[in-house]
Formats: sequence, structure tokens, C-alpha cells
Amino acid sequence: MCRSDTSSPLVSILIPNYNDSASIGEVIATFVEQSEFIKEIIIIDDGSTDNSVDVIKEIAAETNLVVLHENGHNRGILYSLNKALKLSTGEYVYSGSANDKPHAELLEHSIDILRKYPHAAISFSDQTFLLPEHAAPVQHNFGFLDHSGYLGPTDLVAAMSRCLSFSIPTNTAIWNRRLLQQAGGFPSDLLWYTDWYMAMSLAIKHGACYIPKHLGTFQVSNDSYASRGYRNARAQCKVIKAILGRLNADEDPRILEGFRVPAVLSNFGFVMLWVLISRAHYRRFLSSALARRIICNRFRIYTMINTISPLTPNFMKRWYRAIRPSTT
Repeated sequence: MCRSDTSSPLVSILIPNYNDSASIGEVIATFVEQSEFIKEIIIIDDGSTDNSVDVIKEIAAETNLVVLHENGHNRGILYSLNKALKLSTGEYVYSGSANDKPHAELLEHSIDILRKYPHAAISFSDQTFLLPEHAAPVQHNFGFLDHSGYLGPTDLVAAMSRCLSFSIPTNTAIWNRRLLQQAGGFPSDLLWYTDWYMAMSLAIKHGACYIPKHLGTFQVSNDSYASRGYRNARAQCKVIKAILGRLNADEDPRILEGFRVPAVLSNFGFVMLWVLISRAHYRRFLSSALARRIICNRFRIYTMINTISPLTPNFMKRWYRAIRPSTT
């Protein structure tokens, strides 16, 4: 696939930067190597105090793909991301951070499948993590399809229902820009969950393309914006309530059912369970599937059963099979 195909959709790469001098150059270089699919690489600097702006300007002098905008002072990552989205002109957008590690074939595979299903809201691949305590990446295969393809809203909800835990890995997501902008971009009140919420809600509403390959590595950092937010119990509870408020207010029944039926909210663990139980107007999201998933994920029961299966008493196996979500 090449740029000479005039029907090829082009991607706007959106990268917020704040003191990311150690990684910003590598991320830009990865996308420059995929330039046949790229219309622009929009970088919003959010008042950096390191030399990352100099790094960006040096690269921008060598390629006209890179466009740098400076906020002047720190406005926050979501302000920068939404600013980049408003400036973008590509048919699709990628909205990773400067610390993500997209693979060299991300855009080729993503654009290939999105061209076949232009009505899809988003594309994503299998998940790869690089955890602080692990030297080697940890991979997770969703197994939704044997080959790249489209999951309509009904099929996607059914596929999510078969997973113990699922979230669209936004570090490999290529978004339909028009649909994302029509939905209002990235809501500031959802903070570190804003890309997760928008990816899930748009996919549930319009369907998504799934690529059964590992096309990017999410580098988990204990000092990242999201990690700091997770550790703040009060802020985490506030964001969860904001998510539930948006779901309650959404007039599209597909969104409500798409989150409720496969128990997507179980990813938030016992904090979510506490909020749902303690607030009557949120109890519509309570379900036995949600409780099962929270318990299984919290205590890693599925890992224990698989790892020490020969030593596990039969009554524990029967109990686990009874509470685990269906995988058939």
C-alpha cells in the first residue's frame, strides 16, 4: 500500500509533549518512517522546561510532516490533546503519548482494515505492556478474530462479554476523526480515563476494527499522569462518578447496554462496586457479571486455577467455573 493510491486515507498524529525529551524523538521517528500514511504530525508542547522543544524543532527542520504548537505555559494534557484534535485535518487520528511505543507496521495494518470498513469508529490491536518490574514486554491476545476484521456493535459487545477483562488499548488505536470530533473530543472531566471512555463508547456505537497482532507497546510508568491519578482515591472516585453520570445521561440505549451487559465497568474494581451500591441512581449498572469479574480480577483466581490446576481441589475448580464469566 502506498501514497500513490489517491483513495488512501491519511492520518493525523496527535502528540502532547511535556518534558518528554527522552522519548519524543523516538516516537516522531517511528511515525516519520510510516510517512506514506501520514498527513501531519501535530505536537502540542505544554510549557516544557527541558530541551524537548529543541528536539522537536530539529526534527521539524528535516521534515514538513511535523507541526509544533506551543501553549506557552502548562495547560494540561487534555487541553493539548483537544487542541491537536481541532487542528487536525486527516481522515483518521492517532492520539498516543510521547511515552508510547508504536510499532513500525501500526499504520499500514490499521489503514488497510479501516479502508475496508470506513464506518468503523476505531481500530485497535492486541495488547502489549512494558511493566516497571518486568524486563520483557507482557503480551495479551484478545482472540476476537483469527484475522483482521470488523466487529459491529452487537458482535463487539458479545466478544467483550466473553472476556474476563477488556479495554481497547488506545496506544494502538486509530480513530475516525469525524466521529471523534462529532462526539466532542476528549472530555476534560474524565481526566485519565477520557481516551478509554471515548474509545469504548464510540466502538460500542459504531463498531470497531480488530487486528490480531501486537502493533504497539504501552509503557507503564509509576509517575505517569494516569498512574498518579489511580493512586489518588478521592480523585479516582470523582472520575468514576463522572463516567457514570455521562452513561446515565446518554440518550443512546446502545451505550448504556454496551457498558452494562459485558460488565465493562468491572475494570475499576471494588471502588466501582462501592460507588454503584452506595448511589441508588447508579445501581442500574449492577449485575452478577460485574461482581464476578471484579472478584476474579481482584484475586487473580483464574491465574491461580490455571497455574496450580493439578494441586487444586475439585470443589475449588467447580466454584471457579460457576463464578467465572463464560468463555464460550
